[in-house]
Amino acid sequence: MQDIKDATQTEADQIAEQRYGREFYDLPNHIQHEVWCEAESIVRDKVADQADAIYERMRDRRNGTGETHWDRLELDRRLGK
Repeated sequence: MQDIKDATQTEADQIAEQRYGREFYDLPNHIQHEVWCEAESIVRDKVADQADAIYERMRDRRNGTGETHWDRLELDRRLGK
């Protein structure tokens, strides 16, 4: 993902255009602050979703037998291998 600040700026620009029909930096300071905080929240949620997806892919990685790498290692340990 792009840099967090760049992603937040892009999101803030989109919110400003959609909601107010103006460029972000053309908005009054107090509205800029509100839009920026909302954009940060959106970007934070997207980054968290990406992290969760990566975790799920790594956790669910299978070796073709339906078991994870860690399942196989635990079985081998129990079998004394």
